[in-house]
Amino acid sequence: MHRLRPGMTSHDRTVRKGGRFRVLRPASLTEALAFLGRFSSHLDAQPQADRVRYFGPAGTVTSIGRAGPRVLLAVQNIATQLAKSDAGVTAAADWAAQASALATSLAASLQHASSARTARRELTPGVENLRAAWLLAYGVAKKQCLVVLELSGHADLLSEIFYDLQVAGDAKVVVIPPGPKPEPSS
Repeated sequence: MHRLRPGMTSHDRTVRKGGRFRVLRPASLTEALAFLGRFSSHLDAQPQADRVRYFGPAGTVTSIGRAGPRVLLAVQNIATQLAKSDAGVTAAADWAAQASALATSLAASLQHASSARTARRELTPGVENLRAAWLLAYGVAKKQCLVVLELSGHADLLSEIFYDLQVAGDAKVVVIPPGPKPEPSS
């Protein structure tokens, strides 16, 4: 009988086999891998089919691997290629429908796993404490710079030092905004 490790949910099921823990794949990933195998066998039966078009440069299922994101990309590529009029595969519409359905379910499963992993990493008390300490140090540094700039009469340059003052307070900054280009000195 297989048991869940302590602290594991049904989405992160792990079983112990032969003295080692092994992670069970989500059902959608297992179905997608089975689909890739069936589709590969279907292509083997058709000499006119171009395997490179569906499975990438190597033209094999094993070159895709078993990682969820790579399998998802492969299934999406197969669905896209089968939707074209020159697919060169018998029953292309049926295969395309299967691939589209699998891609949708696998994408949802992978998104859930990714967001759950991110939530576990981001919501730890240690991370929150470090963030609070960093924000405090950042605020102190900003005030110290403001005092120095006010004493020298250049308080307007504070936004040049702290880039977050250059954007609106509710904007999400993903890249530091470019500053003004320095004027060439002659």
